[in-house]
Amino acid sequence: MNQMKYLKIIYEENEMEFLAKLMCTMIDEGVKIPKAQVERYISPILTIFLPELLSKIYTNEYIMIMPEFPIRKGTLKGNSDNQSKNIDYLIKLDKN
Repeated sequence: MNQMKYLKIIYEENEMEFLAKLMCTMIDEGVKIPKAQVERYISPILTIFLPELLSKIYTNEYIMIMPEFPIRKGTLKGNSDNQSKNIDYLIKLDKN
């Protein structure tokens, strides 16, 4: 059996276990470090798996539009403030 097939089997069988352990380790160890920004550690992983996770929880299909999506504060408050605030993850319900 070549290495790629072997790695694929390991990945498929242990994907969720590995990800759960990785996330727990990053969060548990990250909060022990002063000024560590744990969200930055886990954000790339969440970006990949968040739509799938939401789809399983809410039984709908979701699409990741963009992480750190900027939105104008004036739009939120209904005024002319042109400063922006970021939405952590902009995710769309897929109605197709």
